[in-house]
Amino acid sequence: MSQTGATQKQLDAATSEIFDQGLIAVGKIEVVENVDPTKRDTKFVATQLYLRVEPN
Repeated sequence: MSQTGATQKQLDAATSEIFDQGLIAVGKIEVVENVDPTKRDTKFVATQLYLRVEPN
C-alpha cells in the first residue's frame, strides 16, 4: 500500500482494519548479516498474506 501513494492516515486506517479482521502471514525466518559475525539477528519475511473473512 505504501507504493500506491496513500497518505499516512490511510495507511494507519488500513493497517488497523486488516489486523482487526485477522491477518495471517506465511513466510520464513532469515538471518540478518551484520558487519560483526557474532551479532547475527533474524527477521520474519512474509511471502503470503491471508485475510480471514466472514461469510455474508
